[in-house]
Amino acid sequence: MIGFCLATALLAYAFDSVTTAGFFLEGSLMAAEWLAVALLLQNGTFGKTAFFKISLFAAGLFVIGSLFRVMHWPGAKELLVSSVAFILGTYEFHFAKKSSKHRLDWLKLLWVLTRVAGTVLTVLHQPYGREVLYLSHAVLTLALLDFVYIGNKNNTLFSKP
Repeated sequence: MIGFCLATALLAYAFDSVTTAGFFLEGSLMAAEWLAVALLLQNGTFGKTAFFKISLFAAGLFVIGSLFRVMHWPGAKELLVSSVAFILGTYEFHFAKKSSKHRLDWLKLLWVLTRVAGTVLTVLHQPYGREVLYLSHAVLTLALLDFVYIGNKNNTLFSKP
């Protein structure tokens, strides 16, 4: 997880020369995003399936692609795009196999879609990549708020699993 955050930060810094304030803003958004993802993974069903292990392999490919990108080696874009597409496909299969889908499940799927789209647009230097990533932050915030709302409503928010 720490390596994935570091690779994401290096990519954000390497793709464009952002100001110091912008770098810290994006860094804090990224840290909040990964804390929210950890909370949702800990309490969700995805982290307990074989799909999660497959996604970890794809995340490893993303870290390797990030290192390729930083070193300016050929094949970096292909590794990055294929790894996030692989994560998207894995999560979509997991989502399709779920028997009951609630609002939080749809929000998590929308977050994965916007995160992958923003990452691909950013890696390929296409317009609106950063805006789509900001949208993914907003969607994840909505998912986290829905998670807190449901947990508070059912009195399960602070109970041990």
